[in-house]
Amino acid sequence: MTIGGVAEALMLAKRGGADIAKVREALRGGFSESRILDLHADRMARRDFVTRGRSVTHLKDIDNALDAASQLDLTGCPYTALTADLFRGLIKHSGDLDHSALLVEIERRNGIGETRE
Repeated sequence: MTIGGVAEALMLAKRGGADIAKVREALRGGFSESRILDLHADRMARRDFVTRGRSVTHLKDIDNALDAASQLDLTGCPYTALTADLFRGLIKHSGDLDHSALLVEIERRNGIGETRE
């Protein structure tokens, strides 16, 4: 879910005209600091989506969490369900890229046609 939040923030910043590599650096060191911001935001900024962490594996883990919630009669896990939906869209439209490519799916849903390198 953190990958999605970082991807949305960087998409918003870029759409507003900011350099997303500089935005990433500005966020580092504060409460936003995380391995996701460190590694995945860097990949997003460079548009380096060579598979290191498979999106299909990420989706499998999310689906397992949703299945566990269902078995516990929990029906309200909206962040997890949305994240699963985003990864399904990424895999359907762009293939099994690195999970940092969630940015690509969020851009697609916003009509932003970036190319991958």
